[in-house]
Amino acid sequence: MHATLALLFHCVESHVMSNDQTQTPPPKAVLNGNCGTRSLRSAAQRKNGFSSTDIAQVLAIEGRVWADQSNPHLSNNTRIFGEKSERSMGHSATYLHAHIATPQGRALMDKLMRIAMELEAEAGWGIASSGMFGKLHPRAVESTRYNNADEQETQLTGGAVEIGWHSDFMSVLTVSVMLSPLQSFSGGEFQTRRMGPEDDDDASLLQNYTLDQGDVTVWRSWDRHRVAPMSGHRHVFVVQFWLAPAHVDIRHGPAPALYFTESTDMLLPYCDAITSELVDPDSFYATHICGKYIHNVASKIQQHDAFEAERLFKLSIDYHKRAAHVASGSVLLRQPLLGQAQSLGRMFFARGLRPTPNQVRSILQLCKQVHTLGELHGFRLRKQMDLGSTVLHMLEQAIAVPHLELGTHASFVRQFPFLEMYWGHARAQVTVPRREGVRV
Repeated sequence: MHATLALLFHCVESHVMSNDQTQTPPPKAVLNGNCGTRSLRSAAQRKNGFSSTDIAQVLAIEGRVWADQSNPHLSNNTRIFGEKSERSMGHSATYLHAHIATPQGRALMDKLMRIAMELEAEAGWGIASSGMFGKLHPRAVESTRYNNADEQETQLTGGAVEIGWHSDFMSVLTVSVMLSPLQSFSGGEFQTRRMGPEDDDDASLLQNYTLDQGDVTVWRSWDRHRVAPMSGHRHVFVVQFWLAPAHVDIRHGPAPALYFTESTDMLLPYCDAITSELVDPDSFYATHICGKYIHNVASKIQQHDAFEAERLFKLSIDYHKRAAHVASGSVLLRQPLLGQAQSLGRMFFARGLRPTPNQVRSILQLCKQVHTLGELHGFRLRKQMDLGSTVLHMLEQAIAVPHLELGTHASFVRQFPFLEMYWGHARAQVTVPRREGVRV
C-alpha cells in the first residue's frame, strides 16, 4: 500500500482553487480562532477533479480485483445499511485496497489526498490547521456501484437502490469520485444532514450535492450522509482516511474496527479532536456516537479494571450531556438521555457495589424524560423498547434482588407511573438468585 499520508498543512488565508473553478459561498460560517471562519456546510466539491485518464486507471484496478480468483471476497459485495433502508436493494462494493499498490494507484491516492486537503482548507473545517490529527491513513478504498435499470419496477416493489443515513465514524475524511456521467442515472443525490430525525425529510435539514463524472466530493466522516434512492447506473470511487494504520490485509474487505472498539488508545484522541472547539464542537452525531463507543469500551473492561471503567463511564456521560445540549428541543434528545441512564446504571451496579434507592431514582428520572419525549413525538411502545429492553429491564431485575434492599417494584411504579407500561403491573417483591452485579 502507498506510504503514510501526512497532514502537515498550515492555516491558509485564501482558498486553494484551480484557475477555472468557482465556488459559491458557504451557507453559514462561525468564528474559528485559528483560521478566521469555519463553514457549516457538510461537504466540499471539486468539479472535474479527476480526468478521464484517472477514471480509466480506477476502472483498471477494479478489473484486476475482479480477475483475482484467489480473493473473490473482495469483489461485488452486496451491502445494505443505514437508516431508512428496510426495503433497500442495496449496492455492490469492490474493495481495492490490496490491489492499488502500483505506481499509478499510488499516484491516484496522492492526488485524491491533495484535492481532499485543498477542499478541507477551503471549507475551513479545521482538520488540518488544528494540528490535532497528525497522520491519516487509508481505511477503505472502494468501488461502489448502484444498478437499477427499471424505475417502474422499483416503484411497484417499494425497493430502492440507495445507501441509508449513516456516518463513517472512526474515519476523519471521506472522499468520493463520481465515475459515471450524470445522464446515466436519475435521483441518487448525495445528501448530508447536520441534525434531525432520520424519518423527517424536511428539506431545510438537508444539503444536496449533484455529482457529474470526474467530480470529487469530500466530507467530514462523522457527519450523517446518504445516497438518495435512484434508478439507472451510478458508480463511485470512495476512500476513507483515519488515524489507525492503513488497511492492507487482502484477507478482509472492510478494515477491522478493533482499534476503536477494544481500547481507547485511538478512540479518545479521535473523539477529543473531532469535537474540539477548533473542529466541530456542535456536532450532535459526533458527541453522541463518541459517548456510545466510550460506554461500550468501559463495559468491556469493567470486570478487570473497575477504576478505569468508572472514569470512562463518566466521560461517556459528559459526551452525552454535550449531545443533549445540541439536541435540546428535538426528539433526538432521547438518545443522549438514554445514553446517560445506561452509563449511570453500569456505574452504580458495578460488581461489588451496593446501589442506593436514590441512585435508582436518578436513573429513572432520565428514563422518564426518554419515555416522555418518545410519547410527545408519537412513539408507540414498541419504538420505545430501546429504553424498555435495556436500562429499565436491568432495573426491574435489580430491584428484585433481596440483598440490595432497593424497595419494591410497586413503590417505584407509584413514584414513576410510566413504568407500568414496561413492567406490566406493580408487583410484589420476588426472590431471585443473589449475584454480585447486574448488567445494563
